[in-house]
Amino acid sequence: QMLLEQNGLDPTTSADEVLSDPQHSVLVIVGQLSRAIHPRIIESFCESGGAVLMASDLRYSAGRICEFGLGPVTSVRSRNWYQSHNDCLELTDLNREHPLTPGVNSVVVNRSGWLESPRWFATEPEVAARLPERCVPTDASGKPVIATLTLNQRGSGPMIIAGDQSLFTNGMLWHGDNAILAINVSRMLCEGQRSRLLFIADRVKLGSYENSPLLNNPPPMPLPENMPE
Repeated sequence: QMLLEQNGLDPTTSADEVLSDPQHSVLVIVGQLSRAIHPRIIESFCESGGAVLMASDLRYSAGRICEFGLGPVTSVRSRNWYQSHNDCLELTDLNREHPLTPGVNSVVVNRSGWLESPRWFATEPEVAARLPERCVPTDASGKPVIATLTLNQRGSGPMIIAGDQSLFTNGMLWHGDNAILAINVSRMLCEGQRSRLLFIADRVKLGSYENSPLLNNPPPMPLPENMPE
């Protein structure tokens, strides 16, 4: 949220203000996706030039965008575990040619979900990072966890989808190259003449990060769940 605002976006809590001006707007929806904004409205916004980030580890059918698989994903192989935790995985199966991966050698996810193709009108995603093979549930093995979509070849804005919203939380930015990934994500979302930001977390529309009560009284930096202090 801070990166997006520092890249010149003015936050608003008005969905109408953002959705009515897609070419100058960014829409971020993380956590609980259901009953936030209908997937068809998101598709139309992006097809008309809007920039979108959707990230969640909860099961959700996002229309023609994708299906979000329910976490937590664990790995059978200890070599994929981050700091010895089987539900906190270090991803190294990255697409080095993807615009989100410059400078990124590994991504750490915490109790992640995954991404599946939509049930109809599938648009082939450009995958940036995949989960390892031999995961539990088995449906998650080798599946994308970070990807981009082009919904409309002419005039479409960037659509970034992720199966783990914790990638963009304060505590997880310090692990692997998650901070570099977040910078790359913010740059992609802010490309062009964008000036407005609607940021929705768990169905709550957020104002500026500068008004957050955590800004001047930050809590101790959390570690991923189940990690030792």
